[in-house]
Amino acid sequence: MKEELQGSEYLHIDETGHKNQGKRGWSWVITNKALKLLKVTESRGKKVLKSLLPEYDGIVVSDRYAVYNYFNRENRQICWAHLARDFERFAHSKNVEVSKIGQALKSLSNKVFVVDKAKKQNLIDNLRFYRLMRKIRKRVKHFLRKMTRVVNSTQASRMAAKMLRSEDMMWKFLRKPEVIETTNNLAERQIRRYVIYRKNSFFTWSERGERFVERMLSIFLTSRLNGQNPFQKLQNLVAVTA
Repeated sequence: MKEELQGSEYLHIDETGHKNQGKRGWSWVITNKALKLLKVTESRGKKVLKSLLPEYDGIVVSDRYAVYNYFNRENRQICWAHLARDFERFAHSKNVEVSKIGQALKSLSNKVFVVDKAKKQNLIDNLRFYRLMRKIRKRVKHFLRKMTRVVNSTQASRMAAKMLRSEDMMWKFLRKPEVIETTNNLAERQIRRYVIYRKNSFFTWSERGERFVERMLSIFLTSRLNGQNPFQKLQNLVAVTA
């Protein structure tokens, strides 16, 4: 499965907390539309990505967590759902200027989703799609720059400055909008499935338990994704290795 993911044109990646024998750890989900790999580790650092995806050169869709800087920024797509939530927080600021700019950015993020959906449903052609996205991108950059100049809200201006430094990574989906998603929902849906399992299982209590969980859930999630019976899939795998 790792080898197949390594050759994928794109990947969605996310991580969440895990515990083994009461000690803090992490569960990573690496996925495309056909495969789901769950990996339980002690670390949330770059060494995990280096181990799982050495020299991966496809598109990576993720949030802005710094560990994903392991991948070439030319191939990184930042999740627009996360950006929209940040813009929403700006919009609810008690600072009037921050709130006004946040509302404008939130409106623009909504337009990104609407235009992208229209393109995927063939409601607009390529020419109109790229023309609209260019206008939206220009306006997003304008309002982020405006936010950096807000004098009496250091937190908002600093966050906007960080967003501007990764502005190019907001728009990698424009390369192949029919393939690259604007959000990381694909990985986050699988993380939620793991979280449900985690709540009911009391985590793990050994390294053997960690390997069992990551392998069984990888098989289960991949099978469900492909419309297969996970138990039948497991039986087939056992039969092949017997």
